[in-house]
Amino acid sequence: MTATVLWLREHQIEARCVKVVHYRFGEEIFVDLQQVIPTPEAADYMIRMAEKDSEEKSANPEHSSFT
Repeated sequence: MTATVLWLREHQIEARCVKVVHYRFGEEIFVDLQQVIPTPEAADYMIRMAEKDSEEKSANPEHSSFT
């Protein structure tokens, strides 16, 4: 699953992996969600790099991945 999410993100498709852990306290159930991919620290960096790459491709159409 990790490889799939990373591949999707490389192709500008917003995808995330989230770890879900549930806890029971008496009759109550609590859910803890932790984002795994991208890590919260890397998310902003990855977004900036993708935007920069997109801008560069728009400015230089001859350097697209289809040439």
